[in-house]
Amino acid sequence: MANTVINQSPLYRDNLVGQPLLFGVTNDVDVATETKVKFVAEVYVDDIWPTVTPTNLIGVFKTTPNNDGTGQWDLRNIIESFCSPDNMATNKSTYKGTLTSDTSPHPLHIVDKWSQSENLAIYFRCVFYLECLGGDPVFPNMVAKKAGTEIYSSYYRCWDGYVKNTDIMNKSNSANPNFSFNYGFSLTPFYIYVVLSKKQQRYLTNMPMVTKCNINDYGTISMFVAWTSFTQIVCNFHNESGTILGTEIVPKDAVNGAYGNFTGQTNQLILHFGCYPGNFQNWSPTFQALVSAGTIQGGYITVQCTTNSLATASESLKININCPDLKGYEPVRLCWLNQYGAWDYWTFTKKSTRKLKAKPTTWSQLATTWNERHNKIEGFRGGKKEFKRHSLENWTINTDYELESYNVIFEELMNSPEVYMLHPHSTADERYADKSSKYVTPVRITDTDWTYKTHANDSLIQYTFKIELSKILRTQQV
Repeated sequence: MANTVINQSPLYRDNLVGQPLLFGVTNDVDVATETKVKFVAEVYVDDIWPTVTPTNLIGVFKTTPNNDGTGQWDLRNIIESFCSPDNMATNKSTYKGTLTSDTSPHPLHIVDKWSQSENLAIYFRCVFYLECLGGDPVFPNMVAKKAGTEIYSSYYRCWDGYVKNTDIMNKSNSANPNFSFNYGFSLTPFYIYVVLSKKQQRYLTNMPMVTKCNINDYGTISMFVAWTSFTQIVCNFHNESGTILGTEIVPKDAVNGAYGNFTGQTNQLILHFGCYPGNFQNWSPTFQALVSAGTIQGGYITVQCTTNSLATASESLKININCPDLKGYEPVRLCWLNQYGAWDYWTFTKKSTRKLKAKPTTWSQLATTWNERHNKIEGFRGGKKEFKRHSLENWTINTDYELESYNVIFEELMNSPEVYMLHPHSTADERYADKSSKYVTPVRITDTDWTYKTHANDSLIQYTFKIELSKILRTQQV
């Protein structure tokens, strides 16, 4: 029997990757009796339950025992590098009826119906053992693995997200060193089912479940697919008085971009659904007719996961559709990576200003031709010239007066490492082979501070953000 013991590991087998992933290993017998002792962690990563084979081994990490004889690792930085946001829709989803493929890619935000995740989640497992001088009897003068000291960790599943300082840390009991954070999702039992109360059947967002947008805006909502009774999503279109004008029911199946049978692969763990007006204009004749008739403007959309018998299986998202702004402000819609690795959206409908900041590179030119038989003076020659002139575009954007409950999403916007400007639905985008070029523009929040506002302190709550378009406008070089 191996003397090696895992004395610390994550409490839950499902974790946000942006939290400490602490492991501790002890072997009191061999640490006390062997020399040049090190603990070794082999880490295996895969998109389904990983087998311990060389093809899934991503690294071997060694540490010396601490003063208490324990080897300790925090694998956060290692595992985190294998998770990344979903920016593009996955193959088999569609945009305006066109199948997404490697040769016809589409941004995730403009997807018709469902899109699976691509990069959000991974499985990992560790094998721990001890190495020491003479661990291999054949080579007694070498430090090597000591046979019989191996111990295997549980399988763990992580997805792209982070833990806030206000999130609650859970332990199984006060004496247990194993911990994970309670971020509002209960993901047990592991592998197939997500056991959630109705209150916990949340979308992957901290956004209030009442939001708003313009009639041509795109966006998605993301969710775990393993809710026990979740088979479809029901979208009702209401006018401003609350009367249902039409309904679209979209099954969670491969025909609509989801999957056939759930096999536990990481690309099936999280689904994204296009639920904003622009997405419905892509494909829904019902919604297209409401837009043409002008009856949905000022109304709202409700989005809820249900069973086949229409029993509710998730919270309901209400999307209010703004009436046209008669003041003529240019709306700016931003999307950003939220705490749970999904996307949040907001349309800034009030005054926005645009500025170009140029960065010229100059040189001095002779006023004459010089390098010819006869030296000539020409009017366009001479003086200080620009060799090249590159520009960055900067915007200042403003919200309307907002509720205090929206502070949470503007805080996440301020802290998000990925922010994009998302352009509205268009019927004339066929000439754009790459839809990303038309609909998604990378930006950067240039503000360095953000003030949490309340009605008590500020009465009316309005936010201003400064953004910079990330791509440089490169003009001619002379």
